[in-house]
Amino acid sequence: MCSGVDGACGSVGDGCGHLLSCPCEAGAITTFFVADAGSRWFALGYGQQLHVIHALVDQAYWLFYLDDTAGVIKAARSPDGTSWSPAGDISLPAGPWTMRDGYSFSVAYEASGGQDFVHVVANVAATDGGAPDQLPFQTFHIRTPIMDGVLGASTSAVLDRVLGGVGAPCPNDGPATIVTSSGVYDVTAWIQRELPDGGFATCQNNVYSAAADLAGGFSPQGYFVAQPAPGYNYSHQLIDLHDGGLMLLFPDQPDPDHIFDFQTMGWVVSSGLETPLDGGDTPSAELFAGAAYGSLDDWAACWLSDDDVQLVRHAFDTRGTPEVVWNQAEYTGATGGWTSLATAALGGPSPENVGLALMTDTSGNMLVASVAIDAGTGPAVQVAQQSSPGVWTVVWQSPGAAASLVGSGCGGDKPLVFWTETVGQGYVIMGADLSKL
Repeated sequence: MCSGVDGACGSVGDGCGHLLSCPCEAGAITTFFVADAGSRWFALGYGQQLHVIHALVDQAYWLFYLDDTAGVIKAARSPDGTSWSPAGDISLPAGPWTMRDGYSFSVAYEASGGQDFVHVVANVAATDGGAPDQLPFQTFHIRTPIMDGVLGASTSAVLDRVLGGVGAPCPNDGPATIVTSSGVYDVTAWIQRELPDGGFATCQNNVYSAAADLAGGFSPQGYFVAQPAPGYNYSHQLIDLHDGGLMLLFPDQPDPDHIFDFQTMGWVVSSGLETPLDGGDTPSAELFAGAAYGSLDDWAACWLSDDDVQLVRHAFDTRGTPEVVWNQAEYTGATGGWTSLATAALGGPSPENVGLALMTDTSGNMLVASVAIDAGTGPAVQVAQQSSPGVWTVVWQSPGAAASLVGSGCGGDKPLVFWTETVGQGYVIMGADLSKL
């Protein structure tokens, strides 16, 4: 329970604000109810994905998530980041399409011509037919305007597919999208794409580009980053280094016996993604090589400047036990390389694959939110603050059990973190404003 809450804001057993969208104070941190997620435990997706934006023209925050409503991405809006209300939805393109969970899409923000736009990359599968992994499948990009606090009519484009969209997609893929000065880029491993040699890029980092307004559609060949060893890419993050190019990060070197576990992090920086390429690019030297493994949702990167990108991962030595290893590395744009940082534990032991989100506070310090195991409340959101490179202090823990973390990202005006909690037989989306840290 949050402290200082009267009966109008919550009741015993439902936590703070589960029934009414009214913020309350838990120490210095404001926690709040956002929306009902129905049966969706993963309503919010992976920690390195983006599901919340700050619309500059609308002067409001927007969170995008899934509940049990078929064929749509739900939206919630808040003028201050703490008081949320339903704000309509974004429909998937026409067809029998569904998304497996919140990790099946990610969003990006664009301000153009005095108007706000939200971009969505969405991995979808058909809702009818045979076994789920053999259904027709596709990846769409959707661009939706925000006008006077309301979502407008969307336009969409399809990312190139092969085999008529029939075949087994890469399971559990979490796509990413980003809007830069040169256009919009999507990365996904969901769809296969034919290569010049007649083979197929399957479960690889397939990157596609288009103009921000989607005019002309997406590059039909795109660009792909191949792994040095066969395996799957289940999660991805794109970072704009501006004049330094575009950075792609992803888990690499999967364990052959446990394909959701990865020994290293792969990365590549390219300034040529504006031009479709006929081949693949091998990532630069991998990060965090060693005995520990991290899962697909146990990492995130944070842009502090074009000369400073931070990467954090929590990992584990023995499967089936909480993670006890924390990895951190710092990218320096001037040298084009990474430096590993000696990092102490950024929080208590954590179950694998429940999310790790990076943000920056109002002073520019990096924050990491993870799910820590607490004997009193069960898995709870735990936030640590970095005072200098590799030096962290745990500064806050949520009052209730949590999973499926996402944050507002780095460089924004307000650090917000969101998660799902169990209520009765379903789940709700909760959040916290970390501005007072």
